[in-house]
Amino acid sequence: MSQSFTPASRAQVLEDDGTPLQATFSFQLRDGKTTILFYSRGGTIGGSNERNRDYLVALEIIIARLGAGGARLDQVLLETLREQRVLDVPPVDLRTADAHEVKTRICREQISNRTRQIRLFFSGLNVAPEKIEEFLSRGRADAIEPGAPDWHEPVTILSRTEGRVRVRLSNVAERDPSLRAAAIRVHGARCVACEFSFGDTYGEWGADFIEVHHLQPIADGERATDPTKDLVPLCANCHRMVHRRRGLTLTIEELRAKMMPRLGTESNVPCTRG
Repeated sequence: MSQSFTPASRAQVLEDDGTPLQATFSFQLRDGKTTILFYSRGGTIGGSNERNRDYLVALEIIIARLGAGGARLDQVLLETLREQRVLDVPPVDLRTADAHEVKTRICREQISNRTRQIRLFFSGLNVAPEKIEEFLSRGRADAIEPGAPDWHEPVTILSRTEGRVRVRLSNVAERDPSLRAAAIRVHGARCVACEFSFGDTYGEWGADFIEVHHLQPIADGERATDPTKDLVPLCANCHRMVHRRRGLTLTIEELRAKMMPRLGTESNVPCTRG
């Protein structure tokens, strides 16, 4: 494997609002190809040696910014001192791809540790080379050059093997099913954000079905939960959108604000899982 690189310094990833994240990357040319070296999460959680703790959030942001700039993801390498291999992530047009799904695929293919150092090969980014690092770091839209030609070649869809069984161990925040039932009794089974009702749409099959959302993320730690104040019913789509970005949970008001410009004043808009 060739090792021809341009020099590069580490850059920090910032949220769109300018909030700095603990995550770093380097933009490099490797044998004439544009790449991002995205550094591993490591150290002791909460300790002085913790590094790149916002790996997962920042990786999704980087992928979304590549898509906003018109790029295609061509290849992903796992590139650590102990292991170098090509990950099973097919080329994807990031302009239309879901950044969360692309990030999830990359992390899943790392197998034993989903926050290791990776190199992203990409092409077609509509940003001048000298502005790429700042664009990926800060997401500045003014760095995108207008009027770029449509560079994309047709994507070849290949069949791939699925269904391989893997055993994974993880920490999961414990949930009390009785609280979910109590919340539905108190608030009903209609989405508080878009007013969708599974019962209205699917009849008896969907009656009394709804997902229940914790207004304070359950992952924040053990606590007493009051179903009248701490839980609300959300349909599958609204619940997914509330948690769409890892590390950021929208309030119900913030979610409604994103919906209303598109939905107008109509209620009970179909909001089923696609």
